[in-house]
Amino acid sequence: MNNDQKQKDVFAERLSRIEERNNARLSDPPPKTPPKPRYGEDQPQSYALRNFFIWSTIIAVCGGGLFYGYKQIQPGETVSLAHLVEATKTYFSGSTGMVDMTTGRASRRTDAPPPMRELTDSGWTLRSPAVATPDQSEVTVDQIAIGFIETTRDTIPGDLIPFDTNTECTFRRPQSSEVIQNVRIGSSTAETSVHMFSKEQIASALSDHIEGLLTQVSGHYKVGKMASGRMKPVDVFVTDDTAPVYLILQSSSSDIIWNVHLSEGAEIAHIAMIGNNSALVSPPGNPSFEAIRVSDFVQNNEFGSNDEVRPCMVAPWRQPQEHWLGYQKAQKDNDLYENQMYSYNTGYRAYNAWFTSTFGADASTNLTTASKAAHVIAGPVASSPIQFTPFTGQAIYHTPSDFVVVSDEARQESHDTLLMQAIGGDIALLNPDPMEVSGQ
Repeated sequence: MNNDQKQKDVFAERLSRIEERNNARLSDPPPKTPPKPRYGEDQPQSYALRNFFIWSTIIAVCGGGLFYGYKQIQPGETVSLAHLVEATKTYFSGSTGMVDMTTGRASRRTDAPPPMRELTDSGWTLRSPAVATPDQSEVTVDQIAIGFIETTRDTIPGDLIPFDTNTECTFRRPQSSEVIQNVRIGSSTAETSVHMFSKEQIASALSDHIEGLLTQVSGHYKVGKMASGRMKPVDVFVTDDTAPVYLILQSSSSDIIWNVHLSEGAEIAHIAMIGNNSALVSPPGNPSFEAIRVSDFVQNNEFGSNDEVRPCMVAPWRQPQEHWLGYQKAQKDNDLYENQMYSYNTGYRAYNAWFTSTFGADASTNLTTASKAAHVIAGPVASSPIQFTPFTGQAIYHTPSDFVVVSDEARQESHDTLLMQAIGGDIALLNPDPMEVSGQ
């Protein structure tokens, strides 16, 4: 069976499940409600006056939003409905106490800092200093480490040393004398100064810009939309001292630089990394390490083609948990989230089959997981603080890429300025002249 047919079959199967459930809903008799008593005369009441006040209020609010949206447009810009809509969105969402017209909820100021812990459709998003733990308990990095220095876009590492990814879908198997510690996240909430990207990513970004310029669907060319490939850091605090640790580090969506820190008495025997581009700050104790790039073995195709059982199913799916908002929405007969959780579950089962055959243990073994996190604990919370090893000046071992660049914010801003000067000082100069197409 070719890949196109396989995708059609998977899609058809999911549509069938939705149709069966909807038919089941329709077959249930509607609840009987007693007739409501009517008071006064039987003639219908006129709501003209009430409706007048309601619509007057709506028009006044929308008109105020459009007015302030118009005021935000810079001189010289073309005034269009799109400009007004975007500016009005800013007006509605950026003021304290303003009500979101789509949800009816009061919005926060856009400059308010995001929460440290935020529950999302795919679990917890944890921003520094919050730490992901095996039991989802609330821990901050200052509670478990000393000498902590946050990694940012301005943090510059030392040497960048490439190493080859595994060309076969295998890892060194854990030995009986070793204990598995297992970290699986979607992404990180922090960023580094390191960028890794391929020629294919550059070509894809250029293609998107050309399509946008020709069709005006994606908007005009923007420097900020170029292929970035910015690596994200994750601190891993290894605290299991019961045996040498076989550490399995997995990320499903981002390019991650893992920075491992050891508690007193802990030892790492081996590190296995699974993700897109993976990198490792020079690890304590010089353990052996290896990495598999997911895209070398699994293509991220539509309609669940990357969530089926196969000999090398290395896409690190996370199993849905009851506290996920997406899981809770699926339980309330939300078709979108029911299908999303279905993909998560089938993907996890397929990944677990490969994981178990490769490592000799279930994918949930000693697991710490989060939707996004900048710091994680692999093991119990240590009784004594862990010495933190800062990112600055450390050697970085990374999977190979066509381009590896280190740039702090000042250098990147200077680079963008040079690019702007090279094109004549106006990004609009990159837009092609209008072409007249004659009709047939």
